[in-house]
Amino acid sequence: MYQFKLRVMERHSKYIQVLGIRKSDSWRRRNVAFIDYFKTTRNIVVNPIIDWSKRQVLDYIKSHGVELNPCYKLYGHSGNCMMCPYLRKNQVIRTLQDPEWRAKILDALSYVGRGKISAQVRDKWLRLSKNASMTSFLGLHS
Repeated sequence: MYQFKLRVMERHSKYIQVLGIRKSDSWRRRNVAFIDYFKTTRNIVVNPIIDWSKRQVLDYIKSHGVELNPCYKLYGHSGNCMMCPYLRKNQVIRTLQDPEWRAKILDALSYVGRGKISAQVRDKWLRLSKNASMTSFLGLHS
């Protein structure tokens, strides 16, 4: 995944990153601190909502009149990383139902590295691509 996300962050992200991630988003984020250091990009990372519940996030959005990102309705996730290795099964399937993203992601999977984790993610996405009917994304009945 380095070539799709981290390379861009290394080039354009300077000194401090502010992320909207929560510990409950995935098991991999359970040990993330409020303020952290990201070795790969050598940036200080601030995670202001790291300990928030989903309810707290939704309450904040509602009380401050923030429009909900339309990607949540379409894909079940924020859309900030369409090929995120941490997406849940249903999120991968919903993402792959979008004809535009499906083609781009399936093409990109051919460039994924040979490391164990990269191979697992690639295989998961390829396996789930067989379950992703595009007709449901388009609102058509199969």
